[in-house]
Amino acid sequence: MNSIRIGGTPPLLEQQSLPAKGSNSSAIDSQPAPQQETVTLSPAAQALLQNPQGPNQNARLETLRSQIAAGNYAVEPAKIAHGLLQDQLQLLAAPGASS
Repeated sequence: MNSIRIGGTPPLLEQQSLPAKGSNSSAIDSQPAPQQETVTLSPAAQALLQNPQGPNQNARLETLRSQIAAGNYAVEPAKIAHGLLQDQLQLLAAPGASS
C-alpha cells in the first residue's frame, strides 16, 4: 500500500476496492489492472517534503510559546487582516483563478 505523508498530516492511503460479501470475486479478477501514473515534484516541493516547517520555524515557534506562557504575546488584528487580504489578492491574481 502506498502512502504519502505531508507535514504533520496523516498519510493519504491509496484506495483499494474489495468485493462485497457474497459477490463473485472472479468478475473483479478479470478486470485489467489500472495503469500507474507518475508525478514529478519540483525542487521546491521536494525541499518542502524534506523540511516542511522551514529552517527557522522551530526557533520561531519556541519564541512564541515562551511569549504566550509569560503573557507577553500580543495579538495584532490589523497585521492578521493584512496577511489574509494579501493571500486573497495572490489567489485572485493566480492564473486560472475564477472571476
